[in-house]
Amino acid sequence: MRILPVSLLFGLFLAACSSAPELSASVDTGPDSSTMQVETVSSDAGYRPEGHTYTIITTSLIDSSQAPALEEMAAIASEQAAFVDWLHMNAGLAAAGPVVAPHGKSAVRQLMFFDSSESDMALERCCEGPAIGTGLYENVASRFVTTADLSRVRDFVVSGSGNAIRRPYVMVTGPSSLAMKATIGKMGPMVLCVGDCIDGAFAGRCMAILDCTDMEDARMFMGEVCPEADNLSYHGWVGPVAFSMAR
Repeated sequence: MRILPVSLLFGLFLAACSSAPELSASVDTGPDSSTMQVETVSSDAGYRPEGHTYTIITTSLIDSSQAPALEEMAAIASEQAAFVDWLHMNAGLAAAGPVVAPHGKSAVRQLMFFDSSESDMALERCCEGPAIGTGLYENVASRFVTTADLSRVRDFVVSGSGNAIRRPYVMVTGPSSLAMKATIGKMGPMVLCVGDCIDGAFAGRCMAILDCTDMEDARMFMGEVCPEADNLSYHGWVGPVAFSMAR
């Protein structure tokens, strides 16, 4: 397992836009890799998620074919790290990290979790970020309902602001339903956080963060408990080690 300091976290966020071989060699974004969504079909028509509502902000390239040059990435990396530190300290940001994907496979570059159900407010808080300032990226909000206490993640990150430790995780998305929740529940402590997106870019999707550093391991584990595992989407995400506390 690789442990990544905060200075590398945002280097990965920016470098994920490039065709760096060390990233593209090990990451598979699953079916329908142009976005982080697949066909949404719920097996429980009356299903309504319960829990605390957070907001996920997705930062994506507006045009996936127009990634910044390496020189531009390097120029804004330190500014982006400082900006996200500020969001942790002042704006209710619980956790943030890059989605690691091969060049051209996914426009999504970063996920941020805000401890707020006000998605418009969360969008306003992060609209001044250096990445957005380039004009090449856009932010989209989705409200996320989960029983995990993400405030514990934020407390850890704030206490180590500037030096917070990061590590790879795997995110899995599938249709929001009681059946999906039951399937993911069979994975036990490997599931650090699971919830349902009720609007926005991920509307109708269930999202889980797995305590797993390898994409193929995640596929294997899901294959053991989910008959339709091949229809799920898998995404590499670099987040705080403290997510192991957010059960």
